[in-house]
Amino acid sequence: MSALLPLNALSREEHQFLGSKRHPLPACGYLYQQGDRSTELYWIRAGIVCLESVNERGERCILHFLGQGAVLGHETFLKQPRTFDARACTDALVEVIAPSLAPDPSLCAFMMRRVHAAAATPLQDAARFKVDLHRAQATEKVILLLEHLRKLHPEKADAYWLPSRNDMADILDINHATASRVVARLFREGALRRTASKSFVQVDWSLISRLRRGG
Repeated sequence: MSALLPLNALSREEHQFLGSKRHPLPACGYLYQQGDRSTELYWIRAGIVCLESVNERGERCILHFLGQGAVLGHETFLKQPRTFDARACTDALVEVIAPSLAPDPSLCAFMMRRVHAAAATPLQDAARFKVDLHRAQATEKVILLLEHLRKLHPEKADAYWLPSRNDMADILDINHATASRVVARLFREGALRRTASKSFVQVDWSLISRLRRGG
């Protein structure tokens, strides 16, 4: 995701523009909800956040999972209410980007171009992910999701967050029983291994790769 804001490549002045206000968000907490007024953007510094939509019947649908470096809140540029809910899947840390508080108008214009590109990336990435899922069978869908989640963790992470079966079924458009059956198979074959935390697993990525190829 090339438009993500790099965490270590910003100047001191750019960091001042982005602001030093950091907002810890516990797992299952909401950063904002559909229909809220949008005046700020949020830069994910750590953790995983999902975008959700709620239909008129109150049914919730997960659109995408986002991780470190992603920027949320494209509605701010459009001066529109929030289109989605943003919910923390794990404990997360976000940094607030408040364009209206930028002290230097020229720096604001420069940074807003960078932030605008970064804020558009999650929606583009979600669309590509849905295309990849379109013709995939259930096992391949779960593996595609695991490979996407791998990108949201630090390189060489010891353990990876695993969505609940309900959330997995939701984003992959499969039923709960199918999601449970595929995950159980991955545990049985050693591709996934349990950790002390119910929400995190160890992953044998070489075996995942072979399974995706039909091995």
